Amino acid sequence: CSRDTDDSAALDAIEAGGNDVEAALATVTTDTLKAHLDYLASDARKGRMTGTAAYDEAAAYVADQFASLGLEPAGEDGWQERWCVVHDAL
Repeated sequence: CSRDTDDSAALDAIEAGGNDVEAALATVTTDTLKAHLDYLASDARKGRMTGTAAYDEAAAYVADQFASLGLEPAGEDGWQERWCVVHDAL
């Protein structure tokens, strides 16, 4: 799966219909959903544990997908908000 998944059909449907949600949803296919899921759930993401490089890769992928749809971040630091995680192990 490539991070460059082409969602231009969804953008075209939204632009053509103003805010036609039904037209945009019609562009969502099993193949595009599977491609996103395959990337995020890949063994290469190593479980996406918080604080790991694999987690950062997955977060960047989601942020890139949001940006490609024309969404804008609402956080103070772009798409991601920083917070502390305490991890205890036995």
